[in-house]
Amino acid sequence: MLSVTLISAFIIIIIIIIIIIIIIIAGQSKICPVDVVFVLDESSSVRSSNFALITSFLSQLVGRLDIDNGHTRVGLVTYSSAINEAFNLNAHSSVASVEAVISSLTYATGMESSSTLFSGDHFPCIFSEIFKTLFNLQPNVAIVALIF
Repeated sequence: MLSVTLISAFIIIIIIIIIIIIIIIAGQSKICPVDVVFVLDESSSVRSSNFALITSFLSQLVGRLDIDNGHTRVGLVTYSSAINEAFNLNAHSSVASVEAVISSLTYATGMESSSTLFSGDHFPCIFSEIFKTLFNLQPNVAIVALIF
């Protein structure tokens, strides 16, 4: 079994890679607008302390995006046994307002594992639902979804 330290190091490496990707995409957003959707796991497999780490990380990441100038829109959904919209891509137009909402999120322990929600044949259907129903997508805009 992997040690907690090894797992923590792996998570940190993944977070760093995600930051680099977002910074690259956000840096290019002056030419190509970007829609970023954060998808947060609230299933019973995620503990409250881990959820707090994720939301803290997201608040810091959002500060690096070009939201205030309108080049980047941010949306957020949570999932466990169902998908819940926290806010859509048109809800907030400033870094401060997105950070405030993310900071105010509380962990609502899901009733079942999310593994069945994002596995096999469900995966394309879930993202189709998220992007078509919950978000007003714009043509010629790059879409980035980050699943936590």
